[in-house]
This record gives sequence, structure tokens and C-alpha cells, in this order.
Amino acid sequence: MKLLMDEDLSPKVAERLRVEDGLDAVHVRDRGLLSEPDRVVLERAFDEDRILVTANVGDFQRLARARELHPGIVLFLDGALSREEQLELMRSVVATLEQELEEGRDMINRVLEIEAGGDLCFYDLPLPDQSWISNPRTERPEECKKGKVKVGVSPPSTKHWSSRA
Repeated sequence: MKLLMDEDLSPKVAERLRVEDGLDAVHVRDRGLLSEPDRVVLERAFDEDRILVTANVGDFQRLARARELHPGIVLFLDGALSREEQLELMRSVVATLEQELEEGRDMINRVLEIEAGGDLCFYDLPLPDQSWISNPRTERPEECKKGKVKVGVSPPSTKHWSSRA
């Protein structure tokens, strides 16, 4: 699994994931992408086959919705987390993504939202039918607002929650 962390998250988190956990995690700073437009960052993630990790929820939802294909996006719903909180949540995300891979589900055209408390929600983006979107910059699937189910129990829509509390 390869990760590209956006500039709204700490570069130290990518470094610690790389050094302490042996993950292929880089920060946009490592790639010379600081202050580059979001579309350039997403394109680099695609080119390097890296899951993008960001707290820039609305912009990257919009960009993913407009693409035919992306390598997956992890959205931190709380961008004001400390470095240690980011690291702790990223380790939870990595464990969840590894479980998903073991069960035959990769992150291609999928989004994983993570809340500060550790609740996770997967959904496909872009969707063939995006009728659930009333405000495409901020709206989330209803399944991500309520109706939690465990990771691995994926309803036909492939949207599901996991509570890590």
C-alpha cells in the first residue's frame, strides 16, 4: 500500500509511518507539491498509484467525482487534529485498508472517511448514480451519517461504516 499525504496533514506523520511502520508513505512536501493545485496533487497520486490522504474534504470529493478513475482517497473529517492524533488515526486507517485488501476490496474509486473518534465510512466515488448528492461539495451519503455496519459487511451499494470506538 502506498500513501500520499496532503499538505493539510503533518509531514512528520508520513515520515513516522515510513520509518516506524515500514509503509510507503510520502508527503506532498517530499514530492515538491506544496501549494500546487489539488488537481495536480490528485494526478500525482494517480500517477504513483498512491492512496491520497487529506483533510481537504470538499475539494477532493469534487475532483474525485469528476474523474473516471482514482487510486482511492482517505478523508480526515477533522483537519484540526494534532500530529499524534493524525498518526493514531492513520495507523487505524492502514489496519482497516489492509483488512479490506485481504478481503478482496482495494481502494480504486473508493473514499474512506474518518472522524476524529475513529469512525470510518467507505463509499464509491465517482458513483454511477450520484442522485444522493444535493450539495456535491459537502454532502455525504446517508449511510455515512447513520446506519453503521462493520467493515467487511458491505451492502450492495458498497457504502459502510466501521466504529473503532
